[in-house]
Amino acid sequence: MLGVPKTAKATPKSGALAVGVRHPNRVRITMDSELKQIVEAALSNGLSVGIFVTCIAGLIGAAIGSYLSAYLKKAGEQKRIAEKYDEILLQLNAQTKMTESIKFNFNKEVESIKHKLALNAEEIRKMEELKLGAYVDFVRASSGAAMAQRFRDKESEHQSMALLLDSKVRIGIYGDSDVAKAVGEFFEEYGNFTKLEDRRAFTNLMLTMRNNALGSIQDCDRRSISQILFSEAIKSELETTA
Repeated sequence: MLGVPKTAKATPKSGALAVGVRHPNRVRITMDSELKQIVEAALSNGLSVGIFVTCIAGLIGAAIGSYLSAYLKKAGEQKRIAEKYDEILLQLNAQTKMTESIKFNFNKEVESIKHKLALNAEEIRKMEELKLGAYVDFVRASSGAAMAQRFRDKESEHQSMALLLDSKVRIGIYGDSDVAKAVGEFFEEYGNFTKLEDRRAFTNLMLTMRNNALGSIQDCDRRSISQILFSEAIKSELETTA
């Protein structure tokens, strides 16, 4: 480093440069020895102080401009990143709201379907109860009428026939098509239980109701069914023929 600099004025003839320059605020600026040599060499070659200062100022301005350019470029990139982040955040929020809306509507629709299914199941259950009740009353009334006719009990026969009429109407409303058809055919061709053919036909009708109520065709002993209904084992037409 230099010692205490001397205050002097530089002249174009000697090329001498003052080591220190006094500022209005009386603050001394100390230069590095290498910088001093560069400055003195430039001035000794005829470069004026004004031009040298202008060059230095230009270099400093270029450096500052480069820094500012880089700074502004970096700031612009950060701004674009921030704007992109905000845009992505908005899209994410919109997607989240859409997802929640879809989820809410889906759950609402599921609950609505479950409610409808529950109502349908309840309606089906009630219809099944009504249908089976009509079947049971029909069989009970028919067997009661048959027994009353067999033992010539007019009062019981009238009661059974009244219940039979009521159950036939309910079968026409609630009964399945195959059962309703079988009931209609029975009363069209037979209608009472005084003959063996009537009781055999009714036993077949009973088997149709049983299969319909159970939901599938199952093997059943015809004689057992007729024994339950009429207290007699009725053979089928094939068994009778054989």
